[in-house]
Amino acid sequence: MDGSRREQVKEIAKLGKRISEKAKSESQEKPVAEITPPGRAEEAAGEGVEFYKTVFENLPFVAFTIDRKGRVLEANRFAEKLFGLRIEDVRNKKFSELGLFCRKDLIKAFVEFRKNLQGKVTGKTVYKIKLKDGREMLLELIGIPLKQNDKVTRVLDVGSDVTERRKTEEEYKTILRTSIDGFWITDMQGRFLEVNDAYCRMTGYSREELLKMRISDIEAREKPEETAQRIRKIMNTGGDRFETRHKRKDGRILDVEISVNYFKETGRMYVFTRDIMERKKAEEELRKRNQELERFNKLAVGRELKMVELKKRIKELEQAKEGELKRRA
Repeated sequence: MDGSRREQVKEIAKLGKRISEKAKSESQEKPVAEITPPGRAEEAAGEGVEFYKTVFENLPFVAFTIDRKGRVLEANRFAEKLFGLRIEDVRNKKFSELGLFCRKDLIKAFVEFRKNLQGKVTGKTVYKIKLKDGREMLLELIGIPLKQNDKVTRVLDVGSDVTERRKTEEEYKTILRTSIDGFWITDMQGRFLEVNDAYCRMTGYSREELLKMRISDIEAREKPEETAQRIRKIMNTGGDRFETRHKRKDGRILDVEISVNYFKETGRMYVFTRDIMERKKAEEELRKRNQELERFNKLAVGRELKMVELKKRIKELEQAKEGELKRRA
């Protein structure tokens, strides 16, 4: 569920709480007659409830309420359409009796529901739902306790179908997991949050070990303060590409090329790491060969110059000899 929907959920929860206590809050402080004209308090409360129902019914995502015994009280139009159920058929039925949850997820739902009854908001829990037409769907739900007089009287559950999103995420994870390049995600403190198999093989560390480490633990070229400075630069520019060196678990040093992107929305850095050891070796070998060729060229040129000088000297000697012979004749 994106940020805008989370904000909508919060507002709905606040609205539900205000409405559930509206009728009693004023009467507990002063007699209704002293606050509003006869009938006005009831009218205002009625308007608030009607407004809540209108908003609830037209929410663009699943929304339903459950009482303390786990019975369905309300479900909005979106939920009815998605589940293929009418509210008249499920009202006052326990959610465990609707046949939507598999046994494993039903237990998970009960655990989350108990937390809600304790006044805790539970969020982004994914359940596998079986629909009437036999299709399966992944439903992500947020449970929000609604209170009256500081006691939870019911729970508002809101959520959305994340089947396609999860499928895309799994495909994306599979691509990253099988990538020949190392891939990792870090927060802005440089802590590893996710790594793929290729980077584990590259560094010799297990995934569990890397997830307890920071960039500074494997960085072999930059000092910690230099790494922190680079992170600040990436935050400002949105990304970077550079070469550095990483320390393997066995102490060996790796030459790597880093390609990093920073997403402000998540506060995360997404990093691809390529092992360039072979490329570096090839570059070093090419450099040495170029140096040897340069030395050879210098020697060849020097030898050629010496040959020219020698020929010139021989010619001078021959000319001198001829001149001497002519003088004697």
